[in-house]
Amino acid sequence: MKITYRINGECWECTSHKTDANGYPVASINKIWDRIHRHSYRMYKGDIPKDCVVRHTCDNRLCVNPDHLIIGTHADNVSDRVNRHRSAVGERNGRSKLTESDVMSIRKNTTIPNMTLAKLYGVDSKVIRNIKCGKTWKHVT
Repeated sequence: MKITYRINGECWECTSHKTDANGYPVASINKIWDRIHRHSYRMYKGDIPKDCVVRHTCDNRLCVNPDHLIIGTHADNVSDRVNRHRSAVGERNGRSKLTESDVMSIRKNTTIPNMTLAKLYGVDSKVIRNIKCGKTWKHVT
């Protein structure tokens, strides 16, 4: 299989294959569909251990540069996402009803009861309570 790519900084962005629903280039390799970055890892670095994933150190899903690919567990991959602030937190969560501005206003408000605030913002009073005591929306200061 031939992989073509364009150089973008230090990344080798695959241009020869279509991407899957998650934005990773894919191809049928030995009659098995797989992501191209996994094929690149195998070509340059060797086998991928069972129950391991190939992680991008560059966070670029199109990248097939073997220097940017490392082995790890699914938990390692999730940890990467959290530590690099790529998780769907706050407004980036598609199910969020609140904005960061709403959260700041809720935290500052000490006169209106939580039940009333909840009705104003269209959320449960527990959401308001969790915001005020710092259990949720921790990234908003």
